[in-house]
Amino acid sequence: MSYITTTDCYSVIDQATLSNIGNSSNFALAVSQAESEAFGYLRSKYDIAAIQKQTRDKRHAFLVMVLVDITVYHLHARVSPRQVPDIRTERYAEAKRWLEKVADGTIAPQLPVNSKKDTATLKYGSNTAFKTYY
Repeated sequence: MSYITTTDCYSVIDQATLSNIGNSSNFALAVSQAESEAFGYLRSKYDIAAIQKQTRDKRHAFLVMVLVDITVYHLHARVSPRQVPDIRTERYAEAKRWLEKVADGTIAPQLPVNSKKDTATLKYGSNTAFKTYY
């Protein structure tokens, strides 16, 4: 069972447009891709199984909106990758920024927290390289 449904998508796109850009199998594939993408960001800190088990009225509203935006973007990209509407591209980018902030810990949504003890993430990098000329 998917976390979002076609009726969730009607909040950002009308029914006629949604039926034009994707049939039920395309929609199921786009939802699967969107969930994989979003839950990949959330997996380190949040319990994905508990999130997916949430009933329709208990779901996190902003996460639903993020998944809808990603799903609709993927549907448009399947139909015509070079002619995705600007609003879809902007909303997709905003959804990804929100997911990145959640993954970094900047934003802490009210989602079921992962109960595993070893959920520490490892960040690595270095200082800016200096160019010295002798």
